[in-house]
Amino acid sequence: MTTYVYFGALESHMERLNEGRSSAKDLKSRLESFHKIMGNWSLKKITREVIRDYATELGYKGNSPATINAKLCALKAALKEAYQMGWIDKVPEVKLEKIREKVKPVISDAEVEQLKEHAGLTTRPMIIFYLKTGCRANELIEAVTTWDCLHGNNLKIMHTKNGCVRIIEMDSECKRALLDLKRQHEAFTFSYKHLYKLWNDLIATMKWQDKGYTLHTLRHTVITRLAKAGIPVQDIQKFIGHKSIDTTMKYVHAEVDHNSIMSVL
Repeated sequence: MTTYVYFGALESHMERLNEGRSSAKDLKSRLESFHKIMGNWSLKKITREVIRDYATELGYKGNSPATINAKLCALKAALKEAYQMGWIDKVPEVKLEKIREKVKPVISDAEVEQLKEHAGLTTRPMIIFYLKTGCRANELIEAVTTWDCLHGNNLKIMHTKNGCVRIIEMDSECKRALLDLKRQHEAFTFSYKHLYKLWNDLIATMKWQDKGYTLHTLRHTVITRLAKAGIPVQDIQKFIGHKSIDTTMKYVHAEVDHNSIMSVL
């Protein structure tokens, strides 16, 4: 006798299986998406054609290719579990969407000087610190709001995106900028909201709203400058805090004479 297990049962099984994991909420939401759009299918009737129709519907509903792929990956993981449980005879093919890599904007050297020139006393230290460290927003806030991260001229960032401790050797200009930011923090709370307001106000002053520059563009700019100056890619990866060297390689376009990082920044 053939036993049919339906998608709703697989959803419940995956929810129990992933309970307590940080990814549980996202997985649940992505599986619910299939159920809402396609209905409570019998698992054995979910074929690659059904999955292709689902992906098409996601596109019609305005989902980006990256979002579609995230939902398809969640579906594939669930179907693999269904196969392990013996609920289906094989895992149907799940074809991901092709994603065109967006070209990340980079601020030119001339524009960097314009930023420094037009930045006020509050914003200028932030710009200098960003361009000297290539930090992320959360790393800058940690550096500004805590003192135990400062060890002489070394800055020790504990909470990074990839989970690895990041140590930055600062020159005198970089350290001065950080101390200026710390003094600002004593006057008011240095938060994400404050950080992005400083940046957006500066961009508005420069009338650069159409350039697509975000605060994170400063990080891209630092990586690109190091790559163009011929800093070895492994050194850039370590300095900038990329977990994968493949991420760093996106910025490396040419081989130039090797220099030291601080001499470039």
